[in-house]
Amino acid sequence: MSNLHSHLLVKISDSKTDNCVVLGNIRISVITDKLIRVEISKDSNFCDLPTQKVWHRAFAKATFDCKDNNKFITIKTQSTQFDIDKSGNIVCVILADGRRINDCRKGNLKGTCRTLDGTIGAVP
Repeated sequence: MSNLHSHLLVKISDSKTDNCVVLGNIRISVITDKLIRVEISKDSNFCDLPTQKVWHRAFAKATFDCKDNNKFITIKTQSTQFDIDKSGNIVCVILADGRRINDCRKGNLKGTCRTLDGTIGAVP
């Protein structure tokens, strides 16, 4: 690791274990009642280091239920239900108003629209 000045270092809080469920090689963190994070690890060792979007993971205690029916893992919060397959893919999301989102890949931006250097689209 580089020798950074102390004022450039950021203290990172670990995930709250109350908000996480580990089932085999899948860890699901309930961030809010509408937002989850699904991680997959071959050896069930998960990393709590910050990502580009989420630095601090010690969010408030989330209220949720988790059920594993051997086909799907279902996370149900007060406003959303997430069905996750055993590969870690979100298969279906049911919103509080009853709407079902079955095509969770459609509309996924897959990252930023524009890079920091101003390039739009693929860089050759």
